[in-house]
Amino acid sequence: PLEAFGNAKTVRNDNSSRFGKWMKVQFDDLGFLVGAHITKYLLEKSRIVTAQQGERIYHSFYILCRANERSTWGISTDTDYVSAKAGNVSDNKEFNTAEEFTEVAGSFKQLGVSDDYLDSIWRVCAGILNLENADFEADGEGSKLKGGSEAWVDKFVTNWNLPDGGLFKNELVTTTIETRDGPVTKLLNMSKAKDGRSALTKTVYDSEFAWIIDQCNEMLNVGGGSRWVGLLDIFGFEDFDVNSFEQLCINLANESLQNHYNKYIFEKDMDECRAEGIDVTAVEFPDNGPCLRMITAKGGIFSLLDEECALGQGSDEGFLGKIVDYCGANKQYEPFFTKNRLAKTSFIVHHYAGSVSYEIEGFLDKNRDTLKPAYKLITRSSNSPFIAALLPEPDESAKKITVGGFFKTQVGDLMELINSTNPHWIRCVKPHPCKKPLTFHGINTMAQLASSGVLGTVKIRKAGFPVRIPFEAFSEKYSIISSSGSDPASIIAASGIDPKMAQVGKTRVFLKSDAYVDLEKCKKARLELYNATVLAYSRAYLAIIGIKTRVNDKLGSVVDIMRKEVREKLKAERERIQREAKEKAEAEAKAKAAAAEAERKALEDMKESLDQIHLDCDAAGKKIVSDEDKAWRAMLEEFELMKDLIIEETQEREEREKKEREEKIARQVAQRDDSAIMIQKNIRGWLCRVRLLLEFTERSRAATEFDADARMFHQHMIMMNMDKARVEMEQASAKAFRQRRNAEERAKQWKANEDRRAAQLKAVADRKMERFMDERKRDEEVTEQAMHQAYKIRLAKQEKEVALKRARQAENRGKRGRFDSIMSENHAARERRQAETAEYVARRQERDALTLQSYDDIARSARLSHASQQAQKRRYARGQAAFDHKEEIDRELSETQLKAQGVTIHDSPLDLLRQSSHISS
Repeated sequence: PLEAFGNAKTVRNDNSSRFGKWMKVQFDDLGFLVGAHITKYLLEKSRIVTAQQGERIYHSFYILCRANERSTWGISTDTDYVSAKAGNVSDNKEFNTAEEFTEVAGSFKQLGVSDDYLDSIWRVCAGILNLENADFEADGEGSKLKGGSEAWVDKFVTNWNLPDGGLFKNELVTTTIETRDGPVTKLLNMSKAKDGRSALTKTVYDSEFAWIIDQCNEMLNVGGGSRWVGLLDIFGFEDFDVNSFEQLCINLANESLQNHYNKYIFEKDMDECRAEGIDVTAVEFPDNGPCLRMITAKGGIFSLLDEECALGQGSDEGFLGKIVDYCGANKQYEPFFTKNRLAKTSFIVHHYAGSVSYEIEGFLDKNRDTLKPAYKLITRSSNSPFIAALLPEPDESAKKITVGGFFKTQVGDLMELINSTNPHWIRCVKPHPCKKPLTFHGINTMAQLASSGVLGTVKIRKAGFPVRIPFEAFSEKYSIISSSGSDPASIIAASGIDPKMAQVGKTRVFLKSDAYVDLEKCKKARLELYNATVLAYSRAYLAIIGIKTRVNDKLGSVVDIMRKEVREKLKAERERIQREAKEKAEAEAKAKAAAAEAERKALEDMKESLDQIHLDCDAAGKKIVSDEDKAWRAMLEEFELMKDLIIEETQEREEREKKEREEKIARQVAQRDDSAIMIQKNIRGWLCRVRLLLEFTERSRAATEFDADARMFHQHMIMMNMDKARVEMEQASAKAFRQRRNAEERAKQWKANEDRRAAQLKAVADRKMERFMDERKRDEEVTEQAMHQAYKIRLAKQEKEVALKRARQAENRGKRGRFDSIMSENHAARERRQAETAEYVARRQERDALTLQSYDDIARSARLSHASQQAQKRRYARGQAAFDHKEEIDRELSETQLKAQGVTIHDSPLDLLRQSSHISS
């Protein structure tokens, strides 16, 4: 359904997605896919009602026109509808047949959409086709439906099941304004009537598409995936001949994504450099942050647009003047904003992918995207529950959110989400717009590379150190530059490159683009020097060879005579050796033949003897006694052994002779191989010299061809730049022509409007008196009609509210039942978790209490032990002091007594100790 209702045929793509989407793919703890959730960004509403040349509106309208059941909704072929044939293209490779309509309807059923709701979905599309066929014509100060358009409106009313078609027709050409004195009805001119009609169809289709996405989310989103992968498929950078509010929103999203991409790539690149120990303090990267702030910051383009929309008398020209004043007063925005003095209705923003000129016409209306409350009430009065629920109830007290403000908030939330993830990018580039194989269009491809940010990535790489070569490869490739060593630092120092342009890391050499070019030039210069040296030696060698050749030519006759004599001697010697070898071989052959013949005869004689003996034995066998028989048998066995020995000796001799022949043949082959090897060595030496010469010649030719290719590439780049400049000039001239033609058409239209206005004023003046007399009567009729219509609307609204209330109650009862079952299950699970938690807390508290008690016991025992030790130390100190003091007292007392008796006694220390102990006890 999303492709059918959100994709369309464009010039470059037969199935182009015309809305941005963020898909959050959900996985469980085991890594299995469990669900997804889709978020929509900015459906292209203008494609609901019209399309550019060579394009189509959304697929859903075409498959509806080709459906077998189209008569159910009063639909004919797509060529009968203004919106469907706006691009003059009706056929497409995809979403073009009745079978595909059936497939889309089946997908809705898989989503759980009922038949009534599915019928209402197609009724919305059919109503849009019919309503867009309705046209208007001027009617005094206002407008009215053209002849034949009322039939299309009646079909629309039937498709949407509206209760009052007359009320809707009246709302198409009028509007109601609330004043102090009450509501006032105002006539709409042709332009505003068409805008109001298209605003209704755009809003309802956008709401229908949002409902389809909600149904997909309800089916896919499980809400329980602990892990997820986000997939962002969003519109690319856009720059058309005429760019408006939609292009500014789309380019804002791309600008934000490019800003995130720049920071991510740059920071990742700098982290890699810091890990290698590279100084990156002076490296800067292209920052489009000021351009983003110019568009989204407080006081920026979107804020000024919302401010102008809030004013009652706001205009597109006033908005343009404000952004020119704001952006012109801020120097940080000067590189990103330009106002061409000759273009009074446009401004230019210099995005990362190029400069885009935006036409301000319609900016305020598209940003407001306001729909009359009367349209909402009429739509909500539909007898179809699906159509009635597409638009919300009008609420004048609610704060109105502009399209730009809502989209800016969406982009901010999206970037906040992306910044919290680990992102990866997939860049899709079409080689040409022809939709054919084996075709390439350079200018188109370069524009896509710029729009997708690939060229911005190249700028970021060039700002750092784009060339990074491992040490081994660097030394192997550039060791020819340095004569002092092959380490990278020596090579860089020998090349004379600025250290800021080339730095040596831990495992790689980091070079800027200019440094890499200089290094290649230095290598090329060294190769040319060595090439010249080798060529000089080669020429010297060839000169020596030439001198030798000339000398040999002068002495050619002498050399020929000597060669002839040598050849004759060698030939005679060779013939003698061959003759002797042949004679020797013949003699050996004759001797061997004679020996073999003698052995053969001996064997034949022996065989005959044995045969005779066997015959004799057989003849006299009956007469021989047993002893003689044994002797004959022993003799026969001896003859057999002798025969075997003779056969073995014969075989050994044959094998020995065969081995000698093979060794002789091997020696001859070895001599031939040695001669061939010597010849091959000489030939290989010459071939190596020739190959070396050819290699140096080929290198010189390759260097020359490289220079030629470089010049051709430079010329090719010049031609491409000239082509690009020519295309830009043609586009500028075409744009100027279109602007001039538009200005002329506007002037003609202004003149026609002035003439028509003068005629209308004259007619109004003529009818002024007549209208004055009829004013009171018309006011009474209008008041009565308005009261009647208000009563009908209020009655229909009440009936609708009752029906909705009943449907909502039934739906709520079903939801309440499902909710109660889910809540009961959740309550049971919660009670189980609470019981488990309480049990775990009790066990934990008990364990903590035991632990604290054990800690208290240990501390108490430690304190008691410490106190007992201290008391024991104090008792020991007191006892020691008392013992010392008593010993002194005893000694003094004993000395005093002895002195009184006049006796001097020398006691031993042991006796004194016993006495003191006795006294103390």
